[in-house]
Amino acid sequence: MKSHLRSGCVCALMCAIACSVAVVAQASWPEERIVRGTLADIGAKIADDPIERTALILVGRALAADDFRESALYDADYRRRFRGGAA
Repeated sequence: MKSHLRSGCVCALMCAIACSVAVVAQASWPEERIVRGTLADIGAKIADDPIERTALILVGRALAADDFRESALYDADYRRRFRGGAA
């Protein structure tokens, strides 16, 4: 394998290990539980306090994003072409 390919693989692996993960048990229930971590540490976090039932496992950089505006979909004051805001 050429060295530039190896360094690209190492970089991709390091990015993957640091990738954000959220494990969600009983989503939208009053007992909802969310465990956040990275691919590198989520196993240990779940092992410390296991989830016994079905859970959603979400993986991706978007989970760690903090440079975005909250959705205005249900905001009563949000105005757009076909929906006026609260008067």
